[in-house]
Formats: sequence, structure tokens, C-alpha cells
Amino acid sequence: GDSTLPDGTKITVDNDGTATVTYPDGTKDTIDGDKLVEPANPSDTKTDDQTNDPKVPGDKVKVDNPTKLTDDEKEDVVKAVEDANKDDNGDSTLPDGTKITVDNDGTTTVTYPDGTKDTIDGDQLVEKKNDADKNEPNVPGDKVKVDDPTKLTDGEKGDVVKTVEDANKDDNGNSTLPDGTKITVGDNGDVTVTYPDGSEDTIPGDKVVEGKDNGGEKEDVVKAVEDANKDDNGDSTLPDGTKITVGDNGDVTVTYPDGSEDTIPGDKVVEGKTDADKNELNVPSEDDKVKVDDPTKLTDGEKEDVVKTVEDANKDDNGDSTLPDGTKITVGDNGDVTVTYPDGSEDTIPGDKVVEGKTDADKNELNVPSEDDKVKVDDPTKLTDGEKEDVVKAVEDTNKDDNGNSTLPDGTKITVGDNGDVTVTYPDGSKDTIPGDKVVEGKTDADKTDVTVPGTKVEVGDPTKLTDGEKGQVEEAIKDANPNLPDGTKITVADDGTATILYPDGSYKVIDGQDLVTKPGQTTADQVTPVVPGDKVTVVDPNHLTDAEKDQVKTNVEKANQNNFPAGTVVMVADDGTATITYPDGSVDQISAADLITKPTAAGQAGKGTGTTTTNGQGAPAGQGKADQAKTLPQTGNEQGSLLAASGLGMLLLGMLGLGGKRKKED
Repeated sequence: GDSTLPDGTKITVDNDGTATVTYPDGTKDTIDGDKLVEPANPSDTKTDDQTNDPKVPGDKVKVDNPTKLTDDEKEDVVKAVEDANKDDNGDSTLPDGTKITVDNDGTTTVTYPDGTKDTIDGDQLVEKKNDADKNEPNVPGDKVKVDDPTKLTDGEKGDVVKTVEDANKDDNGNSTLPDGTKITVGDNGDVTVTYPDGSEDTIPGDKVVEGKDNGGEKEDVVKAVEDANKDDNGDSTLPDGTKITVGDNGDVTVTYPDGSEDTIPGDKVVEGKTDADKNELNVPSEDDKVKVDDPTKLTDGEKEDVVKTVEDANKDDNGDSTLPDGTKITVGDNGDVTVTYPDGSEDTIPGDKVVEGKTDADKNELNVPSEDDKVKVDDPTKLTDGEKEDVVKAVEDTNKDDNGNSTLPDGTKITVGDNGDVTVTYPDGSKDTIPGDKVVEGKTDADKTDVTVPGTKVEVGDPTKLTDGEKGQVEEAIKDANPNLPDGTKITVADDGTATILYPDGSYKVIDGQDLVTKPGQTTADQVTPVVPGDKVTVVDPNHLTDAEKDQVKTNVEKANQNNFPAGTVVMVADDGTATITYPDGSVDQISAADLITKPTAAGQAGKGTGTTTTNGQGAPAGQGKADQAKTLPQTGNEQGSLLAASGLGMLLLGMLGLGGKRKKED
């Protein structure tokens, strides 16, 4: 029963039963698994895919297009899967002969020697490259010298930003970083490059900044004396071996090779720093330049703006000025800035570093079409040429004065992208933009669907209170007249016969009850109450109106009843100003002249109509047997919203008529 193997021998067994015998001296023997094990039942034999579970790599492979991998990217995925399935010795944990293949979308198939397979979904293995993956910011060749590398001033941070920007420009001076990239600098000089998609790259502070050598003043004096003692060829005129030393007070001692000396008093070679020497004046950034009408002749207000901009550029993180107390900033007509310190020393900033002439885009305030003036389009992500023209017209109309003249400079061009984005290019080449979602919106079902009013009205007992059966007849009549309504469209009929067609997307249209139902023997004049215009027409002779005066009265009546009269209604105006309204069924209403016209007043102003008296086709005063408010005509608009009562819809329409204002662009 005692082992015949040496003490310390270890035996390990692989998944397939192969046994490895490792002796104390490190030598090994192996026994194949098929010599040691066999299935208890042949049907219990497991396939390769049952005995292996391929591991998913911890890091996904970055690719340009996750739906269409290149051959190289597929090879990267294969390698990533192979590496994820290796043991500590770097040997594959998959059976010999296993093959790994990758589809276009990154889905990976692991095919084992016995033909069975495992798959790993592509989204577990690959992901789209972000801006940081695609870009490698260049590190500046020269470091920025700062007073304290652990606590940079705002000015020093600005210098670092500029240095990094300059290091990432091509031969034409254009940035090699994507548009919209932002560069920020931490107190310790660490640079964060934030790309438009939010991804980031960083450059450690010690790669871009270094401390100033503030103890090198004596060295500066030595160098100044050496430079003063050189010939035209730059060779020293002092004997070889001459040494120059500087005392704490600046006194210079020149010791020659033979031990003799010359001295130069300190006040001949050094002087105390002025405030201008001690202070590093920050120049406002390019983006902070003050825009002015004429860079050669600034107004007082523009000069004040420049002073404030320079002051703001010279503040610390707490908003306190980094300039000495008592410093004064003045600005010349051409924008040149003079900073005068308390000791009288000065720093200057050229005008072209702090001001720039206003572009056309700066001078013009572009109006954005109102919400109600948005252009309805089939697909907001891919406008047709016709829809783009409609957007151009909407922007043009929004930028006109009361006389209909454009408020934009002559030569301004408006272009529209496929997604509706508007670019307004001014004559000087400057631009304004309006995002597409401010000018276009997708069409609703109501916009896309034309509704036909049934040709024959449903006869009902009481047009103000339909029975359920009568409502059903109205609904069926609408369906028959409109067989192409979208699936899921619902039709509801109110007590007065008004029908609301509610589409699947929530938009709706309304058909007024007077266009759908009628009482046997009842005329349109019985159902409609004409609305009296708010403004009377001033006429010369109330008994004999001119044709122009009649036309104006007619226009006023039609305008006041544009949502009231049925289609086909005719308005005629008599010589005395009385308006006769003839409906399609031949019935008639009238509005008296007293409610429509007036003679000139002493001030030459027309009066406002206050009466609402009309007579209908039966000769009775308006209002008897009729509703007191005007009824709504069939709507062909595309209002969206929840269903409203008839009066609520009327208020909605009246409110919409008052929405015509233009909205200014937001800065």
C-alpha cells in the first residue's frame, strides 16, 4: 500500500484526464487521459463546446465602424480573444485546432476540433472609437516657465493653452484638433484636452511647464559682462582663464590668470526691477477681443469695454486683480492699451491684440422663425429641396421690417442643410446659424392626411343634442368619405355634431357640426350667426358707397367669419353698406350697414363697431334660435393636443390667430 514514487512527488490531472507526475527534482512524466479514464456511459461523452467556456476580453477593441470591421480590426479581435484565453504561462486554454473567426459586426465564432461552436456577441468585443482614440495631441517642444509649477496663475494657464494650441497646428497654421475641442489647464499645469464628443486626452503638467530660475541674477550679471567683452566675431577679448565673480550687491570682480583684478561697481551693472518688470501682464484671449465698429477710432464706451476686458484677464481664481493696487489702464483711439503701475513704469498691449472690427454677423441680429412658423417636413433628418426652399423663405420672412423689406444686408445668402440647420452667410463672409430643430418639425398625421367633409349631411332631430344613433351615423359618414384614414384613427362626435378626428400620433382635425348635420327643413341661415367685424369702414357717402368701399366692407365681413361661414358662402354689399350673406343652400343672412360703416369723425378717425345686430333669412333679429358665438368651420390644420370642448377649440383658434411675433436668436 506504500507509494513507489519519491516523497514530494506531485500529480496533477487535466480536464481530459491526462495526468502529469512532477518529481522532486522537477522532471515530469505524463499519462494520457485515455489510458486512465473512460465514460461511464458512452452517451455521457461531452462535446468541446460543453467542456469549454471561452472568456470575453476585458477591454473591447476600438473600431471605426462597429457594423463594418476592417480585416485588420477583425485580426485585432481574434488576438484579443486568443489573449483572453491563455493561462499564466501564456498557453492557450482552448483545445488544439480551435479556430476563431470574426463577422463584420464583430460577432466572434469559436469553432472547436469536434466541429461544435461557441459565439461571442460583437457588442461584447468591439466599440466605436471616440475622438480621443482618433486623435493624439502633440506635446509642446518648449515648456512654459512659471513662478510656481504647483500653482499656476491664470496668465500662466493661458500661456500653456496657447502653447498646446500652437503645437497642434499644421503648416498652414490650422488646428489639427477637431472643431469644438477645448483645452483647460489645472493649477499644477496638467492639460486636459476635451473633444466635441466629451472624450478626453491629458498631458501631465511636468511635460508643459517648468519653474523659473529666480536665483540666476548673478549668472545674468556674469553673462552681461562676458557679452560686453566680446569682439565682432563673438570671441572673448579677455585672457583665457579669466574668472568673473559677482557679489551680493552686484559688484563685479574680474580675476585674470596672473591673479590681478579689475572691479565694476554694482550700480553700473544692475538696477532694481520696476513694477513692469515684476508683473506679467496677461493679454485677453482671441475669443475675448472687444468687437468695435471702427478699430481706428474707438468710442468711449468701447474703450471702457477694453479696460474691463484687460482687468478681467488679470484676475486670479478668486476674482481678485493680479496687478498692484493703484495700477491704471488707459486705451487709445486705436485700441492700444497702456498699463501704468504705481511706480510710473508701463506695459503696453497693441490694439490689434484686444480689439477687432465687428463682422456683419456681429452687427445683425438674426431673427428665428416663431414656433408657429416652423416648416412642416416629412423627415427632419433629410429635407427635400422643396422643403429647404420653404425654410429659406421662412427665415427671410422672419427677417423683414414692417414694410416687407429685408433687415439683412444685401448679398446675404441663406442655405439649409439636410437636417434643417440654417447657415446665414453675410457679404463679408461671417456667418450666423440656426439649429434645424428651431425651424423645422416633422409632419403629424393630421398634416399628412386630407379630410373630406361628407357630401350629404346627416338629418337629426335636434342639431344641438344628437342621439347616440345619430352620432354613429355621423361617424360612419366621415369614414365613408375618408376610406384612407390611418389605422388606429378615432372619430368622436359631440352633442352638436362636431366631429374630432384623432390620429394615432395624437394630432387631430375638427369638422364643425353645421357641416355634418342638419334638421329637416332647417337652413344654414338657421344654424349660422354672422360675426360683425370689429372695425367699421369709413365712407364718404353712407348712402352711395364706392366700389372700393364695398370691397373693403366685404373683406371685413369675410375676414371676421373666415372660420364661421361654410365654403361657397357669397357676401354682397349694397350701396348703403348693408351686407347680404348667401349660403350654399340659398338661405340668407344680413348685417346692417350701421354695424359696418361710419362717416368720418372730426379727427378723421373711423369709429369702432359696438353693435352686433343682424337679421337672418326669416327677417328675425340674429340670436333668436341660434348659438350666441360663431361656430368653427372644418379645420384643415394640424394642431396637436388633447381633445377640447367646442368652446375651448374656438379659444385655441383665436389664440393662434394672435401668434405672429418673431423670436430673436438666443446668444
